[in-house]
Amino acid sequence: MAEIFPDVYDIVHPTPVSLKELAAMAVSLEIWRCEINKHRTSDTLRKFWPSCECASLKTILPDLPSTIADMIAKYVRKLALSMQNWLNVHYTKVFRFHYNSKTYVLNKFDDFVCDYNGTVHRERTAKRMMDSDSLSQAEKFKIACAYFFDDHITRIWPSVCENMNLSDINFDENPELYYWISCFRNKSPRIPGYPYGSFVDERMLKKCMTNGRQSLEYFWDRIPPRSRMQTAVDCFHTSTQSFVRFILPILDEVQLDEFVNENGVELMHALLLDSSHDETFVLSTWIYIRNIMNLSKITDLVVKMLQTEGKGLVDPSIGGRKLKNWLYLCSEIVNTLPLDLKLTIIRTILSNNNNNVLVESRDAGSGSWRTIEVLLYILSCVPVEERNVFWA
Repeated sequence: MAEIFPDVYDIVHPTPVSLKELAAMAVSLEIWRCEINKHRTSDTLRKFWPSCECASLKTILPDLPSTIADMIAKYVRKLALSMQNWLNVHYTKVFRFHYNSKTYVLNKFDDFVCDYNGTVHRERTAKRMMDSDSLSQAEKFKIACAYFFDDHITRIWPSVCENMNLSDINFDENPELYYWISCFRNKSPRIPGYPYGSFVDERMLKKCMTNGRQSLEYFWDRIPPRSRMQTAVDCFHTSTQSFVRFILPILDEVQLDEFVNENGVELMHALLLDSSHDETFVLSTWIYIRNIMNLSKITDLVVKMLQTEGKGLVDPSIGGRKLKNWLYLCSEIVNTLPLDLKLTIIRTILSNNNNNVLVESRDAGSGSWRTIEVLLYILSCVPVEERNVFWA
């Protein structure tokens, strides 16, 4: 297939962002540290919550050129949402029994590490927490359990074991801590509602989907090979982003072929519709699977893209992908297809009543046409004769 992309897209090792973006991420991180410190010194952390409105760039950096300010503002917003999620998760898993406020931990720790996309990198941030002198051994043990830092878990356990009991832990809220204490107390892991030795690893894998690579690989290696495909599908439906980053790359050749040709269309369509997945992430996933997906499935994907746009399903609510962004991603996917496949897709739309893509593009209320720009883009890539046949 044609190689059109100017950048490298890699779901295992994400493409390094530009120096300008790295600088914007660093500035956004420092802005939030200043914001946290302001509330810490004034003893108002209880009232603090990171939000897009919290940090005013015009106040903090009033003379920035608009092009730089816009990029910094983008990463300030992304980091705010990511910090919200981080505070929610870590309050439940680590700090609930010690603090009465989700933001109280910021009195002790604010040394966050950014991921490649400007969000909190949880594993690297957790490693910094393990080195912090401000956190107790009990807190560090819970952090180590959440991220499966085996060496730290084994090292800290003797000093905290007297105060760590399964009866005090809600498995659904803190499955990782429950799992590890169960390992120490029972010599083998057990989880509520499951018979001894039954599907523990599969259940734990799904529970740890957002934790990071280390915990997912820990359980994946323990799942019987015969169960891995169904587990992979379950993980995909549990967290698409974590599945792509951590599970998809470790499928072997046979598993990858089976998954892509059974679920690849659904996977790409989900990524295309959800604005929480940035452009690089969507395209890196496509580059990874496109040469594995058979031609009929690629055709199904493009037809599904056309039908989605024609039915007006892009950006249907908050969280949906904006139309301009949707069109860009769809055109980039089409760019990778060879001419003969583009012709096949056009012929498929023409046959078997698939041209209802056009019919569904008409808004029943107003009689006007919804956008069909992806279709027009595909048509622009094929010979004039084929276009004439299509419009006939």
